[in-house]
Amino acid sequence: MKLVKYFGVLLTVATLVISTPVNVYASSNSSIWIGDSRGVGLSQTVVADDYEFIAKCGMSYSWFNSDAIPRLQSYLNSNPNRTVVINMGVNDCANICCGGNSTVNKYIEDINKLIKKYPSTHFYYLSTNPVDGDYQSSYSSTGYIDKDELNAIINEFNALMKNRCNATYIDCNSYLIEEGFSTFDGIHYTSETYQDIYNYTERYINLDYVRCYYELCKDRPKRFNKWGWVWCKPFCEWVSKSL
Repeated sequence: MKLVKYFGVLLTVATLVISTPVNVYASSNSSIWIGDSRGVGLSQTVVADDYEFIAKCGMSYSWFNSDAIPRLQSYLNSNPNRTVVINMGVNDCANICCGGNSTVNKYIEDINKLIKKYPSTHFYYLSTNPVDGDYQSSYSSTGYIDKDELNAIINEFNALMKNRCNATYIDCNSYLIEEGFSTFDGIHYTSETYQDIYNYTERYINLDYVRCYYELCKDRPKRFNKWGWVWCKPFCEWVSKSL
């Protein structure tokens, strides 16, 4: 993973230096992060000066649709050349556990409309991430939602987002389960885990940038000087396959 991280950043910089500029999409220094209380927590614990946060505690689809999207559009109408990371869903999944209707198709419909409306914006859906404790809920007859039940719903929610949403899907959920994570209340992460989530997201976007750049340029080597293309091509191919 360390090699992927460092080569991803190195290749992004090196490609831009040695080649004629090609507009792929906005770099992460003009990014927007949309989230619920986990987004609020990340914004408060991680140094993420390259992001503008649209996030509020306790929110689910209705807020995403009525508040977050209009605010996002106000940003994109003035500058559509941005990267957008959407990280919602844990409260929606909790509502499903309490008998509520699934909102996943509504998310997919709204995000796909945004992608169509703003073709120069690159949209990512960052997976709804796991819990490690029971979720307190006044809507549950027991007063809480079992963590295993909630994680199962989260996995189903993520599978639908991955397969049906046109945003690029970042599977941080599997990464956290494999590598380990910590919360302070079962739902909200410690500062170390928020940092891991942020780092994983940035690594993925950096690698995706290189992959997209390679896809644009692989058939147009004249955009590179001779030695730049000779040096960059094998690494770009490796990065493209690693995603």
